[in-house]
Amino acid sequence: MNTLDSRKNPTARSTASALRAAALISALTLLACSPRASDSKVAEAERHGSENSESAMGSGHLHLTGDFTADADFVVDGCQIGKPGDGLLDGYHMNAAEGVKGIILLAVVQKDYAKDGAYTADTSGAAQVKAGMSTGSFSPLSLMLTGEDATAPLAFMLTPGASLVITYSDNGAKGEAKIVDMESQVGMAEMIAARDKGKPHGKKVSGSVTWSCGHVDRLNGEMNKAVDGMMNKLMPNH
Repeated sequence: MNTLDSRKNPTARSTASALRAAALISALTLLACSPRASDSKVAEAERHGSENSESAMGSGHLHLTGDFTADADFVVDGCQIGKPGDGLLDGYHMNAAEGVKGIILLAVVQKDYAKDGAYTADTSGAAQVKAGMSTGSFSPLSLMLTGEDATAPLAFMLTPGASLVITYSDNGAKGEAKIVDMESQVGMAEMIAARDKGKPHGKKVSGSVTWSCGHVDRLNGEMNKAVDGMMNKLMPNH
């Protein structure tokens, strides 16, 4: 059995953080170019930007049992909601901040989010391939962890026998993902152990992820159209 350790690993910064940073840069640029701009105004903009960034942070907790155990708090780096769809910014997005102990990646992307309620993931192979092609993630919950005895990071995925139900509340500000039998990739140890026992399988886990957003960014349709248009020009077949 593996347990989640305390090594620090980087993750990609969330889109919400990038949007807040871009907004701050734009505000500072306008102030700097204005004839009446002053050092005090720039300082005030920086202070408000810092306060907004800190207030946007939320909190969450990961609890796993099974072949790999985890019981860890994490910081929510950002939450954002766009319209339901397959666009880059569409749907519901939540990302754990970098620097969380033992957590390499923890993110939720619910492309069909339209309102609060329970969303049950389709665990069929065909559905996961379709999701992977359109979003880059085979599951609404992306979870990659590292443990004391793990020789490589463990990426947990849905299998046809698994279950994932994500419930959103408080207008998207809170969420809970209930996990049953998510499974990591098969490693060398599992292959050797199953040599005389049949088909190898990864480490299975069950448990939950709960979170509360400090702030939810709600994206308008025009922003989605602009980003989708840019992506279509850069990657026509994405």
